[in-house]
Amino acid sequence: MNTEKHLTAELHHRADGIDGSPISFEDVVGRAGRIKRRQRITTGVAALAAAAVIVPTAMLGGSLFDDDAAPDPARPGIQQVHDVTLDPSLSEADTPPKLAYTDADKLVEPDGTTTTLEQVYGAPARVGDEYLASYGFEGGEPTIDILDSNFGVTDTLETNSGAVASADHTVAAWIARDNTIMTRFEGHDVDLGKVDGDYPQPVAILGSESCMEAEGGCRVFYNVQGSAPMVIHSHGNVETVPGDFTRIGAVSPDNLIAGLVTPQNAAPTDPLCSAVYDERASQRLFETCGWTFDNSAGFSPDNSLLVGQSVESDGSGPRSLTVVDARTGEKVLGVSLPRQPRTTYIAASTWEDDEHLLVSTSRTTMNSPGLGNLYRVGLDGSVERLLERDHDNGTMTQPWAMIR
Repeated sequence: MNTEKHLTAELHHRADGIDGSPISFEDVVGRAGRIKRRQRITTGVAALAAAAVIVPTAMLGGSLFDDDAAPDPARPGIQQVHDVTLDPSLSEADTPPKLAYTDADKLVEPDGTTTTLEQVYGAPARVGDEYLASYGFEGGEPTIDILDSNFGVTDTLETNSGAVASADHTVAAWIARDNTIMTRFEGHDVDLGKVDGDYPQPVAILGSESCMEAEGGCRVFYNVQGSAPMVIHSHGNVETVPGDFTRIGAVSPDNLIAGLVTPQNAAPTDPLCSAVYDERASQRLFETCGWTFDNSAGFSPDNSLLVGQSVESDGSGPRSLTVVDARTGEKVLGVSLPRQPRTTYIAASTWEDDEHLLVSTSRTTMNSPGLGNLYRVGLDGSVERLLERDHDNGTMTQPWAMIR
């Protein structure tokens, strides 16, 4: 696999500084050396941090495949493809994000209410009235705090990963340090069993209300370093994720799986290729090269659209996003950065609702992460700049982590 593309993808995993500590230029240089020696995308320690902010995309009620919940056709009404540029000179909009987000040790809610947290967390995963908030991925011991509805810590768990939650936020999953797949619902922890492999990282959980097999059960999809992604069922079976993936990035409630399909042993000159697989129909819907579904916003809340991001060859990180029809791969929206400066990259993206993305950008400097902006981008081609951060002037201390 192309080393420069590998470097870019891996640096993007780390771009948000999951435990809130800005990433220095020296950190990037050191990590770049380690990444180049690995020569292949993995789900090792670097991916632990990425798992802490992966936006969960999965829920499935009732049986494994509900015939009454057959997927609808692609969203109608999108008549025009728009290409937009994220312009940092735009005036800040008066409307705040519709999602809550963390800013260092502060949690900011849509109405402006601010709560001081006990740690600098990555994006907490909401499950019921609780939040599973991870920290300690940078130079510490990965840990999850369970927060109550007032964001007070009620329990602390040792972990090997961040947490993911179902689309209806009724069940959540993480992986303990001994590789046990853990789930939580209604305030209780239930383990699904211990799995094999190095550094397993959860991507999505499909289920609703309960992971008990007698109550409908659940499934947890996870990546494993150096091997195919896997899925564990609440009845105990562990299987390879179908679709010939080498790494998955998102799973939708209607059983679409998106991820990388470039072989682990591909030549360095080969492009990174991604695909979407329909698990119900047992077929690959489309394949594309040049951009990936890894660590992007994933599927839209209505599951009709999917976000892919570019793979840059200059090491700066992704500089464009493409929103496509989740079943055909047809382009719906293009999002890019200005041509200069080249050190600006897209740090994260999250679906705010069915019609809008929240996209954060960061501009690195020699000694600090530098400048950042948060934009709202509409499928209609509208762009608003919502927030700004400036590490050099101390106005913010970490990228925003949005909470769905």
